[in-house]
Amino acid sequence: MDEALAKFEAVVPFGEEAFMVLRAHLLVEQGLWTYVKSRITDTDFLKAAEHEHSPVASGRGLIFLARALSLQDEIPPSCSEVLWPALDRLNSLRNLVVHNLHPEQKELKSRMKKFVELASKESVKNGDDLNRLFYLAAQLIVAYLAIDQKPLTIEDTI
Repeated sequence: MDEALAKFEAVVPFGEEAFMVLRAHLLVEQGLWTYVKSRITDTDFLKAAEHEHSPVASGRGLIFLARALSLQDEIPPSCSEVLWPALDRLNSLRNLVVHNLHPEQKELKSRMKKFVELASKESVKNGDDLNRLFYLAAQLIVAYLAIDQKPLTIEDTI
């Protein structure tokens, strides 16, 4: 997990919203692929799934694949009640940024706020530094994926 957080701090710039969202989303997708690869051993399937035209190569398809695989784990992922909805919300936020050259600031801030509230389970108040809260919430999601990078078994808890 320390490695994942160090990478996050090195790659995700604190500041401009769109760039921060895109970089955080890319790191989350890398975490999702690590998560998926630790649960699938069929290299031919993985190669096909990672292909750029695969419906599960990125975005919601990748989230659905990872979530479906998580259902096979003996021990569910940490904070799965937060993880999956937050991943979906982050993907929606990323889509807003990617598909709009100049996303409406009100909509961007609203989606960032919703992501933060989902990921952190805390309300964002007027006057809060939304960029900082987004940054910390995205770090939290990266950490959840790093914790459950490999499936846990009952033997891991003994």
